[in-house]
Amino acid sequence: MRFLSDGDLRRALMREDFDLNDAAIKYATLKPKELNDKEMLAIDALALIERYKIQLLAVVENGVPVGVLHIHDLANLGTIKCKKSRLNKVISHNTSYSRREADELIKQGQS
Repeated sequence: MRFLSDGDLRRALMREDFDLNDAAIKYATLKPKELNDKEMLAIDALALIERYKIQLLAVVENGVPVGVLHIHDLANLGTIKCKKSRLNKVISHNTSYSRREADELIKQGQS
């Protein structure tokens, strides 16, 4: 699994070897931070985001991505709800691609 965040794009634009013709996957985070506890309180996930100074957390079940948690998802909850809400109510669920389809897209991006 890989993420291409706005931070990845900013860092890519600052590289001397940056080329608009390159596949975006070249600049993506290869091993994004993951969590596998959808019952975790949102406030605890926010603590992870702050500790690692990131904006996105991959949510996985048995090693398979099932969603993405963005810092804005938590900000939109607000502090009070963040302390009470479980992640399964907050994450953006990945329904766009199967694992096979995602792997194929990654292969296409690398060629």
